[in-house]
Amino acid sequence: MMFGKSFGMALVFAVVACGGSNNEQQAKSPEMQTTTTGASADNSMKGTSSDTSSMNGSSMNGTSNDMQQQSGMTQQPQPQPTAPQLTDAQIAAITDAANKGEIEQAKLAVRKAKDPQVKAFAQMMIDHHGTEQKKEQQLATTLSLTPETTHTSTQLQTDSQNAISSLSSQNGADFDKAYMDLQVKEHKDVLDAIDNKLIPNAKNAQLKSALEAFRPKVQEHLQKAQEIQQKLGATK
Repeated sequence: MMFGKSFGMALVFAVVACGGSNNEQQAKSPEMQTTTTGASADNSMKGTSSDTSSMNGSSMNGTSNDMQQQSGMTQQPQPQPTAPQLTDAQIAAITDAANKGEIEQAKLAVRKAKDPQVKAFAQMMIDHHGTEQKKEQQLATTLSLTPETTHTSTQLQTDSQNAISSLSSQNGADFDKAYMDLQVKEHKDVLDAIDNKLIPNAKNAQLKSALEAFRPKVQEHLQKAQEIQQKLGATK
């Protein structure tokens, strides 16, 4: 009888123990499920946050690129300032200043030049530019055209006076070379002015014709000056 009771009690304990174990597992199961669900939710939220950040970054980059492209498309090149138009009166003042400058420099060269070719060139400048100056003055009178001073005509007079001052301090071969170097530069500048400023802006047909007629003379002067310049350079 004692053995039977003992066996029965053992069986009861075993059943209780097994039952208690199942209940504990069941009691723990919701917590594990909650933990698992929470972890899954966290991972899901992180993934969503990463996706959102990625989408936002792409969107911002796209917007920035679009704005840069639009900004580049809207930028227009700035127009270059155009040279002021010259009137016939202003052209008359410019040509008069150029002729006067050439004559004054040539008079100095006739007195101080050592090389006969330089002296002959200087005399040619006095003759040709003197004749041209008289023609232009007569034309201005015929057209009732009063020369109008501009920055260009004033600058020509200033440059000529500075050149004369510089040449006055030189003598002999140094003077000859300095004078011919100056003549090459000045006649290049005059040709450029005739082609790009004076003839294109001349309104009066007679004035334009006079400029076109004198251009070959200026070209001849330049070629002669370059020849003498080269000869002077070769003799040094």
